Amino acid sequence: YQEVDIYGMVKDYIVYEGGSGNAYANFAFPDNYQKIIADKVYFKFSSSTINIVVDNQSLGSIGLSLKASNPEYIGGNGLYFNIKGTNGPLSNGDTYSIELNDYNLSSINNELHNYGYTIEKTTYEHTASGIGEYVNSEKQMTSTAIDKFFIGISEELSKTSDTIKYTPLNMYLLELKDGETHNYSSKCRIYFTYQVDTNSSWFGKSTKYYYADINNLIINPDGSVNYEFNSGYYRGSYDSEAEAVENFESNGYSVEKIK
Repeated sequence: YQEVDIYGMVKDYIVYEGGSGNAYANFAFPDNYQKIIADKVYFKFSSSTINIVVDNQSLGSIGLSLKASNPEYIGGNGLYFNIKGTNGPLSNGDTYSIELNDYNLSSINNELHNYGYTIEKTTYEHTASGIGEYVNSEKQMTSTAIDKFFIGISEELSKTSDTIKYTPLNMYLLELKDGETHNYSSKCRIYFTYQVDTNSSWFGKSTKYYYADINNLIINPDGSVNYEFNSGYYRGSYDSEAEAVENFESNGYSVEKIK
């Protein structure tokens, strides 16, 4: 029987969440993604299963998963509980497994054999690549990267309603000083100042200034960027941008205006 090349069907649809060193792999198949194996034999893919269909009848599903060689666990007393899943953390160059659950495989193969195909291989090795890098130094913040962060964050902060208008102002890079510890995946963070103008029948007119905390900065190989907002934009309201800057929570960081 000819082995079904499942690896060839899935390897190009693996995506990564997070940066190199703390990335987690997942499948991201197009909608209604399927492969025709033979006449009337279809493999239909979701993020965690492959449904095998023969002559419009489902033979069952095979589980599809990703497993890092050293997944992150917590626990005690010999009992371990998974934190984020077996699909990470990963760095560029790490090898991990694509695994098939063989619970229904025997009965599925009995039918596939009638068409000259079989699934015997249930584990494939894959090497992580193309994962973005965390921003750990000001040197990584090229003018192009700065512009991309500024544009993306500005779009998220440029909100306008009938009574409130948000205006992005400036962007500051916080770089962790030597010897200091931090709670983020990237050593660098961004504080973004913005202005909020309110004009309502309840509160009248007012202008206040705020700053947003943006962390876990990632620059991808294609030049695009990813980041995370801390919970909520508000870090206190101020009467001027200068006052907001003076109140940056920046212990352990150097602060530089970059945009």
